[in-house]
Amino acid sequence: MTATGGMGRSLDDFRAKVVEAWSLQPVLVPFYAIFLSFIVGGILITIIGVNPFEAYWALVRGMVGDSDRLASSIARSVPFVGSALALAFAFRAGLFNIGAEGQLLVGGITAAWAGTWSWMLDLPGVLTIPIILFAGAFGGFVWG
Repeated sequence: MTATGGMGRSLDDFRAKVVEAWSLQPVLVPFYAIFLSFIVGGILITIIGVNPFEAYWALVRGMVGDSDRLASSIARSVPFVGSALALAFAFRAGLFNIGAEGQLLVGGITAAWAGTWSWMLDLPGVLTIPIILFAGAFGGFVWG
């Protein structure tokens, strides 16, 4: 058996699989897209006569300038992150869904409505919370 025989080939296959598994392309493509969007945005901001560095700094200060702004940014992003996670789960399952934001909204409204039922006020929290969660999930399901 030569050095490039059976053992060498399996080692090359193993290396190829490791390189494929550790490929940075799935990570780098979104970063390239974000970087390119900042470049194009900076060019457009420059065209209208504003310093793009000052504009981006104002964007960052408005988003996380103090604790109130940071809390507001987090509170506003939670529904979008939740919808994105739900969509990722659906896409992984092979389903296509374009109504995640509406489903989230209707599910929240349904859960709030279920929480105001008069007979719910007498139930212990151990029963009330699952009923409200189920009502919200059912409302989102019916909408979608």
